Amino acid sequence: MISSATDQVRTTTTNSIADRLREIPAHEIPQAFQDAMSVTRLLGLEYIWIDSLCIIQDSPDDWAREASKMHRIYTDAYLTIAATLAESAHDGFLRRAPPVYPPVRMPYAPAGQQASPGFFYFLQRQSSSDFGDLVEATVWNSRGWTLQERVLSPRVLHFARGLLFFECRSSVRVEDNRPVFWNLKALPLLSMSPWFLSHAQVGADTYLAKHYAMWYNVVGRYCKRNLTQSADKLPALSEIAQVTSRLLGDEHLAGFWKGDLHQGLLWNTIPTRLGNSIQEAATYRAPSWSWAQFDSYIVFDTFVTSNNVLRPDAFACFSLVDAVVEPTTSNHMGAVCRAWLKLKGKVMHACHIAKEQYSIGNHFYGYEILQQDIFLGTGTLDLRNCSKIDVPGLLLFAVMGQKFRYEDSDDDDTGEIENAGRIGDDDDDDDDNKSAGVDNTKKKKYYKRLDCLVLEPTSSGNIGDIKDNPAKYRRIGTVRVEHPHSASFDDDTATSASSAAATTNLMWHEREIILV
Repeated sequence: MISSATDQVRTTTTNSIADRLREIPAHEIPQAFQDAMSVTRLLGLEYIWIDSLCIIQDSPDDWAREASKMHRIYTDAYLTIAATLAESAHDGFLRRAPPVYPPVRMPYAPAGQQASPGFFYFLQRQSSSDFGDLVEATVWNSRGWTLQERVLSPRVLHFARGLLFFECRSSVRVEDNRPVFWNLKALPLLSMSPWFLSHAQVGADTYLAKHYAMWYNVVGRYCKRNLTQSADKLPALSEIAQVTSRLLGDEHLAGFWKGDLHQGLLWNTIPTRLGNSIQEAATYRAPSWSWAQFDSYIVFDTFVTSNNVLRPDAFACFSLVDAVVEPTTSNHMGAVCRAWLKLKGKVMHACHIAKEQYSIGNHFYGYEILQQDIFLGTGTLDLRNCSKIDVPGLLLFAVMGQKFRYEDSDDDDTGEIENAGRIGDDDDDDDDNKSAGVDNTKKKKYYKRLDCLVLEPTSSGNIGDIKDNPAKYRRIGTVRVEHPHSASFDDDTATSASSAAATTNLMWHEREIILV
C-alpha cells in the first residue's frame, strides 16, 4: 500500500467508478502514485492499495464498509511505501538530485593469488542520517491518518530526502548501512504496535496494563497530528482501536476502554504551541468527557508504575452503571453521534473557578477550585477560557485516589509522609511493629489525594429514557483535591475530623450522574 501526504488528487467517486473499473489513465495518476506502482513492480508484487483510488470517496456506505477492513489491509500488507519526502501526492519520490561530487572509482589488487583485482567506489555521503529529521519531522508524519498506517504495517519503506529507510517492528535500517541517528529515549513507533506487544513476553498481571499504556501513548502522539477533516478524529484512529480491542478483550467507548475508564478519563489538554488557544470541535464529534472533542495535545495522568502495574496505593473512586455510544456508521470505533456514561460515585459541591497567574511546565495554567472562598484544589480547564467564573451547580466528581501513610506525632497534626502503602495494610503493619518491639507512640495516619473531574450542569445531550433520570453534567476540566478536603471521602456520616470540612457542602456525597 502507498502512504503519502495529503493533497487534492483525482479520486474514485460514484460518477467515476465505472471508468475506474475499465482503466485509470496514467496522466490522471499523481506522480507519487506512479512512483509507488513502479516500486511495487520492482518488488515483484502484483497489487497495490491506494485509499483515494480504492475507496469511493463520496459514498459514506463504501467508506464505512472499507474502513471496517482497513486494519486487515495494514497488517496483512507485505509493506507500506511511505512517500516521506513528498509534501503532496503530486511530488514524486524516486528522482534524486545528482550528487555534487560524482562517484570516484579506485582500483585495487589484493595480495596473493586467491582473489581477483577489483574496484572501490567512493560516494558522497548524505550529510545527515537523522531519522528524526528525515522521517519524524516530515509533512507525511504530521498527518493524522498516517499514524495507524505506520503503526499497523509490518514494515515501512520510507523514501526520505536523499536516503531510503526501512522500518520494521524491531529496528530501523538505512540503505547504505550507516548508523541511524535518532532519539534513543524513544523506541521505534512500530515497537509500540499491538502486534508487537501481543508477541512480547508479558506476564498475566502486566498484560492489560501494557496495552492500556500503549493506547494512551498512541493517543498522545496522534493528537499532535493534523487532520484535513475535523470529523475524522475518531475514524483516523479506529483501526488501531480495532486491533487493541481484540487484544484487550475490552469495549471501546469514544476513544476510551470500558475496563480502564478510571485512568482514561483523567486526561488534560495542552495548547499545540505555547500561547495558542485550544479549540473544541465546531460540531459534535465526541462527548465532553472524550479527548476527541478537542483539537490540542493530550496528556494522560496514569497511575501505572514502571513495571506496568497499577500503583498499589491507587484506587478507583466510582463505578460504571451504564454506557451508551452510538456510531454514525457501521464502524463502531469510528465517528459517534451520541454518547453518555452513567456513573455512580462521590461528588463535592464547588462554587467558582479562579485562574492562577503561574504556569506548570510552560503548558498548563493552574486554576483554583473554590467553595465559599475555601480552596479545594488546583486543576486545569479543557478550554482555558476563564479568569474567574461562578458556575451554579459546579461539581467535583472523584475518579482516582491515592493513599499515602505518614506518622503523626502527638503534638503535630501534619506529620511526614512515609512510603506509600496499600489500603488496609495498617493492621498488619501494627502487628509486625508490636512483635518487633517498635515504639508506636506515633500514630499512623493516611493522607489521601483525589483526582477529580470538574463538571457543570447541562441540559444538552439526548440520553433517551433512563430510570430515575439522574442529573446531566458535562466535563470542563480536572482538579486534584488534597488534604484536608480529601479526608472526608470515606466518611458516610457527614462528620469529619477536619474543621475545614465541617459544613455539608464540603463533604463528599454519593450520587449517580449522567456524563454527556
